[in-house]
Amino acid sequence: MQSNLQTRVQEVEVNFGGDPLFSNISFNLHEGDKISLVGRNGCGKSTLFKVIAGDIEPDHGEIDSSKGLRVAYLGQKENFDNYRTLGDFASRGLGDSEKYLVDQTAQLLGFDPDALVNESSGGEKRKAALARVFAKERDVYLLDEPTNHLDINAILWLEETIKTSAKTFVVISHDRKLLSNMGGRAFWLDRGKLRICPYGYGRFEEWQEEILDLENTHRTKLDRRIRTETLWSREGISARRKRNQGRLKALEKLREKRAEFAQRETTFSVNINQPKSDTQMVLEAFNIDKSLGGKEIIRDFSLRILKGDRIAIVGPNGAGKSTLLKSLTKEIGVDQGKVRLGYNFDLAAMWQDRTLENLNISVQEFLVGKGANTRDQPDQVIFQGRGLHIISYIKKFQFEYWKAKSPLKSLSGGELGRMLLAKIFLRESNFLALDEPTNDLDVETLDMLKEILANYKGTVAFVSHDRDFIDNVANITLAYEGNGKWQAYSGGWSDYLKQKKNPANTGNTYFPTAKIQKKKERTAPKSINGNLLSFTERHRLEILPDLIENKEARISELTVKLEDPNLYSNNSSLFDELTNDLVVEQAKLVSLEEEWYQLASKQEE
Repeated sequence: MQSNLQTRVQEVEVNFGGDPLFSNISFNLHEGDKISLVGRNGCGKSTLFKVIAGDIEPDHGEIDSSKGLRVAYLGQKENFDNYRTLGDFASRGLGDSEKYLVDQTAQLLGFDPDALVNESSGGEKRKAALARVFAKERDVYLLDEPTNHLDINAILWLEETIKTSAKTFVVISHDRKLLSNMGGRAFWLDRGKLRICPYGYGRFEEWQEEILDLENTHRTKLDRRIRTETLWSREGISARRKRNQGRLKALEKLREKRAEFAQRETTFSVNINQPKSDTQMVLEAFNIDKSLGGKEIIRDFSLRILKGDRIAIVGPNGAGKSTLLKSLTKEIGVDQGKVRLGYNFDLAAMWQDRTLENLNISVQEFLVGKGANTRDQPDQVIFQGRGLHIISYIKKFQFEYWKAKSPLKSLSGGELGRMLLAKIFLRESNFLALDEPTNDLDVETLDMLKEILANYKGTVAFVSHDRDFIDNVANITLAYEGNGKWQAYSGGWSDYLKQKKNPANTGNTYFPTAKIQKKKERTAPKSINGNLLSFTERHRLEILPDLIENKEARISELTVKLEDPNLYSNNSSLFDELTNDLVVEQAKLVSLEEEWYQLASKQEE
């Protein structure tokens, strides 16, 4: 039995810059519906939400809602200006007798309504925004990327609320697990048209693949018919006889129909700059402490990170995940302990605060700067050691050519996130620090990012609450244990949960057993000039970088030779000899790096 009809959307069209962003959008919302709205960044999902909420008038079509329908709308970003506390924002529009509802929701979500806005994290602000939406009962909830910045406990609460509620929910999200678990139907906004998957997001990707395969088959058949009819039309006077004019008109209709099947770019093609250094030791933290505003964020934390590690940092909002990442990369200092960076440590970072100084500049102006010769080639970036036209580069990230001249302020939240990734991937680095990289990104961009990180030969540390992303990327998970304590677990999110259930399996080898001595405990005498290094050690420290570079060059030379696909079949003994040499040279490199690391550490003490 069909539930009560709440909203009818009929042939809605919205134009942007004279061209339709989407058109002929029609669907119904019934009481209790659970809808996943998916599509690429910039396709118009948020705009469609605003149309349903009544914030934007469509250029064509109608939206009819039942009388007295109460709609709650959570936007991608909320404006906290002019609000002192999170509770002040969350209780906006509530009477004094209703403000207790905010306190109840805050307790469920896990945030303090009395926390000052200017001291709150992005996740805490997002919880306040959700509290404002859920504090007062509504009939329809439109949630645009509700999991952005949220910690996993809050995401689980949101997921359970949606699943068990009798209310109507339409959700835009990149969180695969959330969308799959909420059930219902999936609406796919693609190239200006809306398609409805009746199975929900759990089967959406399989259904989507079938749709695209059918579309490609139909496109191929249309192309074949158009070629045949076009050849006939050119054969001569027979095509121009009156009795054949109908056939010519039919050909025009075929061409119009073919135009509707605009080619859909289905894959990203990005291979980012790879690190040039083969350094194995990336960084090491010794008993570090860090406090902010009187709150202990990190206490007695030690960690060794090696080349190729993929480290996820997880914990509740406000725990200090971003602070930990910045402390490990020496973007900010620590209160006690030491952080040592490996030889040729080269950081490329995308931090959680993505506020840009000037949103009026164009995409081209934003990308052409670092990583490009702006004086000689203002329309090119330097990518993988060579000049590349800006249009060719942004197409790798699924941007149309005309976006190069568009101002940054015209980009959607997801498009801006994609553009920031394009910016940092211009840098040559051996360490990527990504703070909430999945926020606002569509599912296809997330898949692209997973593939990039899988192929990246450097080291990655990232903050995320996306369970699927963590499972697919991380081989180490740093989890907040409370009171400034952080613990390393092998694997991703699912592995972390299993180890938490079985504490006997939580042992890890990522924390070095040797503890750094506190300054007051050190008794080693200093030399007259105040330097712990002897003359021989100082000389050794000066020449080690050249020795390391020579060793890296030798390893690269051997690697290139071994990559010859015909080497083994043509000369197996040479292949074995080169393989043994490579193993020896790699061991020598590790030894040199360790020597440099120890001497550099000793010099700083």
